[in-house]
Amino acid sequence: MNDIAYDILISNPKLNDEFLFPAKNGMEPLRLDGYSKAITRLCQQFNIESFTPKDLRTSFKTLAGKAGLSKEIRDRLQNHALTDVSSRHYDRYDYLKEKREAILKWNHYLSHIISGETLADNVVLLHNRG
Repeated sequence: MNDIAYDILISNPKLNDEFLFPAKNGMEPLRLDGYSKAITRLCQQFNIESFTPKDLRTSFKTLAGKAGLSKEIRDRLQNHALTDVSSRHYDRYDYLKEKREAILKWNHYLSHIISGETLADNVVLLHNRG
């Protein structure tokens, strides 16, 4: 999770002490098929154009590519099944270091979008390794 997502989660009111996304009864987590319904209710309540969870995945995949994240790392971040022989049978590495670096790069890129700054297409985003 990047800093921006974490700050959003921490700064918003908690609906439940145990579950980040609770079911309406508050006694269990929201079922996977409940996210679309919850998003629809939220959009209606705040007069936002309707979208689906898949739209969020599509937006991330597109913008993260524009931010310079490779397709391979975007697939790994989205937990897509890698079906080539090497990935399926031989590569047992977790890519955690590369995923963390990608999330930092994404956080930096997203910060610029939120602040209204524009980045030239030829700028390579680097992060402080300190």
